[in-house]
Amino acid sequence: MMNNIFWNLITESTIIVYLNNILIFTWMLDEHYKVVYRVLEVFAEYKLFLCPKKYKFNRLYIKYISLVILENQVEIDFIKMAEVCN
Repeated sequence: MMNNIFWNLITESTIIVYLNNILIFTWMLDEHYKVVYRVLEVFAEYKLFLCPKKYKFNRLYIKYISLVILENQVEIDFIKMAEVCN
């Protein structure tokens, strides 16, 4: 469902959707705000809702699944990987 309703943004390579997680990535902050607004418009159109406590905005560093995503690089979260392997 999420891939279908966000298809335009996914094909523009501005978001990644995995289950109920949405990762927005842009190079410029003003562009980021525009994409966030478009994502929120889609949520409103499909009558979806957000849990504000769960979401983080304007981050230069984020842990996503088993990855640590920084500006210009992606690393494996070795602590998370160790938990999964054990």
